[in-house]
Amino acid sequence: MNHYDGIACAIAASGEFDLVCYGHNHAYSIARIGRTLAINPGAIMGAAFSANGGRTDVASTFMTIDTTTGEVAGFEVSGAGCLPRNP
Repeated sequence: MNHYDGIACAIAASGEFDLVCYGHNHAYSIARIGRTLAINPGAIMGAAFSANGGRTDVASTFMTIDTTTGEVAGFEVSGAGCLPRNP
């Protein structure tokens, strides 16, 4: 797990790991980088921030992963509960 996307993607590209998790930029993403699954669950708090501190409202999201199968499920939190979200 790494906080920053640039570092996390470089770690994933090394091919040394099955899974790399990151999230600094709050941008929901599921990607395969070589043999490594790289996931960013997004922003559970529903906000992203620019370099100058400006706030942007974004969907509240999170992910679960089945460590046996490698299957990732993404969800968006809304007033209706937790709804499945595709990559």
